[in-house]
Amino acid sequence: MELENKNAYPEVCHKILEDLSKKLPDHLTYHRRSIQEVRPMLTDYTDSDISLIEGMIRATKVPQKPQNLYEEIISDADLDYLGRDDYPELSGALYKEFMHFGVVSNEADWLEVQIKFLGNHKFHTDWAKLNRSDRKQQLLQALRDRANSGRQSRQAS
Repeated sequence: MELENKNAYPEVCHKILEDLSKKLPDHLTYHRRSIQEVRPMLTDYTDSDISLIEGMIRATKVPQKPQNLYEEIISDADLDYLGRDDYPELSGALYKEFMHFGVVSNEADWLEVQIKFLGNHKFHTDWAKLNRSDRKQQLLQALRDRANSGRQSRQAS
């Protein structure tokens, strides 16, 4: 993971990314145990700051339940790919993680999980609703079409 504008981030961000890249196993391509990993690194922050940071991390847990504007922003940023053209590449990393942990056993299972997830997901911020919702609906329809095509192929066999 690499930051595009490294100078814009506090040093703790660089430390966290460096530590995560060394500690995370290769099969964890999508999620990480952020709160446990980050808390010991936040020695220069107040309890209030740490609570805010932990809330933003928790806000990315699915199903997302953001409690304030900061958490809404981070929730939408975390799942921003759901409404972008690079969705197939990024969701592929999650597919690999799900396969590794036995959450899904094949592509048909994966499609059903994604269809349900995208169908239930809602963006929280006005920006994401305006700029990502339409593309997300297009991607959802493409997944539904692919799943229906696979079902029809299996029935014809």
